[in-house]
Amino acid sequence: MESSMPGYKGFFIAPHVGGAPVLNLTDLSAPNYVHLTGWVQIGTIGGFGAFLASGTGAELLALNAAPGVIGLCAMSESGNVRWAELDGTITTAQRTKWNAWLTARSYPTIPVGTTYRAIVLAVFKRLNNLWSLSSHDILGV
Repeated sequence: MESSMPGYKGFFIAPHVGGAPVLNLTDLSAPNYVHLTGWVQIGTIGGFGAFLASGTGAELLALNAAPGVIGLCAMSESGNVRWAELDGTITTAQRTKWNAWLTARSYPTIPVGTTYRAIVLAVFKRLNNLWSLSSHDILGV
């Protein structure tokens, strides 16, 4: 993606240590390298953290493909519209990935037709009961 293109944000869950996602953020030559502009931790459960990241579309796709990462959609901001993509319906592949993670922790699974917004509100609130969509943000690229 060109540097003149707008940045995106995305919610994801990943293994964490000390508030940082356990990702290869430093070794550019490694096949599992992931570059992110930044992230903020929203909550934790066990060895997993819930995060909001900023980066390019390509960076967020690479993040979602990283081992142990469960991501949602890439979100943009335009004028007064904040994260309209959250109103989209989760894809079958993503729902399967999320449901495996939820089932392993005895959480209810995500039914067909659920929006990304409903998922992030339900799951991330369990990881941090003080969290809301307006309580965490991060600068975009």
